[in-house]
Amino acid sequence: MEDTVFKKIINKARYLYRKYYRNRYMKKCRQRIVNKDFSIISHLCVGGIIYDNLGLPYLSPTVGLSIERKEFNR
Repeated sequence: MEDTVFKKIINKARYLYRKYYRNRYMKKCRQRIVNKDFSIISHLCVGGIIYDNLGLPYLSPTVGLSIERKEFNR
């Protein structure tokens, strides 16, 4: 039982560590962006996740759409 409590504490510490450094990294990325008026065309919802992580408005015409892989590669 003590082992599982210890694992939970370690997992929580790892989560907080990753979250802290991810936030610092994303802040640096936001500061490096010069042109904030761009569109991302992606296969799935990755473009929306990038917009969200960078704190930018969704400017892509394909936000919310799923494009089949065979159609996307044409």
